[in-house]
Formats: sequence, structure tokens, C-alpha cells
Amino acid sequence: MKTKNRYTIIHVFIAVMLLLVAGCSQTEKNTVETQATNSTEGNSSKTRVIEHSLGETEIPENPERIFVTLQRIADPMLALGIKPHAISAYGDLSYLDGQLNEVKVFDEYPLNVEAILAEAPDLIVADPWTDQERYEQLSKIAPTVVIDGNDWREFFPNVAEVFGKEKEYKQWMEAYKKKADEAKAQLEKELKDETVMILRVQQDFIGVWSGSGGASAVLFEDLGLTPHEKVTNDWNELSLEALPDFDADHIFLEVRSTAEGSQKYFDDNMKDSSIWNNMKAVKNGNVYPVSSDVWVEGDGPIGRDQIIDQVLEDLTGN
Repeated sequence: MKTKNRYTIIHVFIAVMLLLVAGCSQTEKNTVETQATNSTEGNSSKTRVIEHSLGETEIPENPERIFVTLQRIADPMLALGIKPHAISAYGDLSYLDGQLNEVKVFDEYPLNVEAILAEAPDLIVADPWTDQERYEQLSKIAPTVVIDGNDWREFFPNVAEVFGKEKEYKQWMEAYKKKADEAKAQLEKELKDETVMILRVQQDFIGVWSGSGGASAVLFEDLGLTPHEKVTNDWNELSLEALPDFDADHIFLEVRSTAEGSQKYFDDNMKDSSIWNNMKAVKNGNVYPVSSDVWVEGDGPIGRDQIIDQVLEDLTGN
């Protein structure tokens, strides 16, 4: 009887141990699975720290709802294959047609913070004209990184760095240089020493664009066009009477679309005037209208690439 009891006790002990081992094994399995789940969740929420002129910002590595405060910054993003959720725009964005599908565009700059908040962004990409006060307001909505620079040649690599697209940036710039060099060779053959200038009519004044920066850099640096001798590296505001001093062979004419009254001033004061109609470019049919939205506000790789196309078509017919 004692022997039987002893065997019974042993059998019970073994059964209990097996249950404990099985329980530990299941606990360990659950722990591993939990760690794997946590790791996966962690991968989807990885962040990077970006330094910019207004501080340091920890941004999500794969943001899904990006709000961009100005098209000059959205342009290089689109060139790199990064589609924002929403854009605040100054002027018309028709030059980006076909690339803004499912992108919400606000025709207001700067856009009020309440409207930005309503878009629930997980990242705000701010333009370089963002001051400290507005940066702090935006940062309360979502991580905000400021893209520093003065024009697209500086915006573009900074945007590429933020999104880890340095390789794509390099490829894009190589293609742009190749295109510009080919256009330059064609223009040199076609125009020889003929002169060019960009003229702006804005509200009630006339201005000659400087010979450097912005769209001027595309014409006079990238494409090697010859500016009229009176064109300097400074903006020249002048009267209608002084316009004959800038008698270029070719004029790219910007009637400022973002300044109310510009077209009226041109129609009432210039269009039928003897001064304007005696300009060399006007008499020879070498005045080419340009869009403020591309030539000014389209200060990005896509906009600048389109300028090359227009200049080639206007000056060579190709």
C-alpha cells in the first residue's frame, strides 16, 4: 500500500512539472511575439533629427500627411517623387498640373494655423520666410522643419537631405545640366550676339530684372544668353521714357499677375505708346510673354526646367 502511494505521488509530481514546463514555454513564446510586435511598431515610427536655421526637429522617417507652406518648397519635393498632403500657395499652380492629383491646395499664403491644424499633418515643411514666432506656432501642430536657402539651387539639396533623397537629387541635377548645356549650344548657334532682357510691368511701374538669381540665372548662366549691356546685377526700376536705353533684341515680358492693376497699366500706358512700339524687340516681333507663376513663384527645379523649354521655343521655334 505504501509502495502504491509512493508511485502515485511520483506520478503527480511529474505531471505538475510537465505543466510548469509547458507554461514557461508558452510564456517565453508570448514574450518573443510581443517583442517582435513592439519591434515592428517601432520600425513604423522611426524618427530622424534635422537641423535647420530655427533649431533641431525630430521628424518621422516616413511621414504620410505632409503640409508644405509654399509651392517653392513643394516643387523640389515633387521633383524627388515626394507627394505632399497639402500645399499653401502664392499664385497659380497650373505649371504643376498633373502632379497635384489628390493634393489639397490652399490659395492663401501664409495660411492661417487653424486651417493647417485641421489637415492633421504628421510633418510640416516650412519655407525659409518662416519667422521664429510662426515656427513655434507650427511646431505645436506637428514636427516642423524649415527649408533654408535663397533660391531653388539651395532649396533643392536641402529638401533632398530632409527626405533622404540625395541620390535622386544628384540624378535630377545631372539631367538638368545636360538639358541646359544642349539648349545653350543651340541658342549660341541661333542667336549669336543678340541681347536679351526680362522686363516686368507691376502695377504702376516698369522694372528690368537683374542679370543674376532666379529666372535670370537660368537665362544668363545656365543657357549663356547675352544680357543687354544696361542689365546689371541689381533690379532696375525705370520710367517709360527711360525704356529705350534698354533696347534689347529680345524681351521676355512679365506683366505681374500677382499684383492687381499690372495688366491695366500695361494696356493703358505702354501697349499703344510710341516708345514701346519703337523698341527693337517689339518691331521685330521678339517680345515673349512669361508667367509670373512660373518665372517668379515657380522657383523650383520643375519650374526652372520649364523655363528652358519656353526659352528654346520662343528663341528658336523648337
